[in-house]
Amino acid sequence: MRADTRFEGDDLRQMDPKFQEPRYSQYLRAVERLDALAQERFGRRAIHLALAWR
Repeated sequence: MRADTRFEGDDLRQMDPKFQEPRYSQYLRAVERLDALAQERFGRRAIHLALAWR
């Protein structure tokens, strides 16, 4: 997801506080930092590590 992602229709994220400002921007920044750390330490994107973690 990105800062300009819009949730439409009956998407429950429209009402979820986690997807409302200021939290949404905070979560996006945290994911960016986590992704940078994953790339630095493991040479992989965070999503790849999340999938391998299972």
